[in-house]
Amino acid sequence: MWEEHKKFIIGIGGTAIGLLLFYLMVLSPIWEETVGLREKQAGLRLNIKKQSQRGFFQSQTGLKNLRDEHERLIKKLNGLKNRVNFRVTPEYALAMSGSDMLIDFHQNLQETRQRLKKMAIGKGVVMPASLGFPQADIQSTAIPTYFEKLDMMNQLVPLALESGCREILKVGWEKDFPELVSGVIEEKKLFSKNMIGLEAKGSFSAVTRFIYALQTAPRLLPIERISVTNENPEVDSVNIKVLVSGIKIKD
Repeated sequence: MWEEHKKFIIGIGGTAIGLLLFYLMVLSPIWEETVGLREKQAGLRLNIKKQSQRGFFQSQTGLKNLRDEHERLIKKLNGLKNRVNFRVTPEYALAMSGSDMLIDFHQNLQETRQRLKKMAIGKGVVMPASLGFPQADIQSTAIPTYFEKLDMMNQLVPLALESGCREILKVGWEKDFPELVSGVIEEKKLFSKNMIGLEAKGSFSAVTRFIYALQTAPRLLPIERISVTNENPEVDSVNIKVLVSGIKIKD
């Protein structure tokens, strides 16, 4: 029985471990501690090894239980993928499919700038002029990534404004936030990342609302790194720097 189903059993073990790794590498940077997940992963490896050595998989009942567990893990993994997997909104997806993406990108960049500036003015907030995009020497192969960043900014900035942040100090790429990039989990075979950052100021309650809005938005932009500081404890003015990612699950 073990030799006959060895490939299937090892595959299920890999699925279970992969699920924990996925949670560890992608979702845990949001809020969860990684220590417990590492222990669960190690425990799962040990348990599968012990069960196989004791002959647990040598009966049809044991194999059925394993298949049921496999199906449960697959459903849970698919649910996590659907929640995390970044999908470009129709507006930007349509522009990306145009015959001249470079022209479409510049047009969308200007439109997004104007839209965000108008929204900021309506809230009495000053927006930086630059969103971190290069003005020249743009490679055609990089344009889809640019569209994704633009789409993410079109979600991130309004969340900060609607939460009550009174200043938007900087919006840009990960290269514009070197102090946050250090320590970010690198891309793995399981997924790729496209990251942007934002720096803002606001009251403690406004910054709290902003963080909460990021975590509960219909389209998740997981927080990679975050810095919250208050230089003067006597003043209710908090500075927040946040690096978020659009995660694309690889098939």
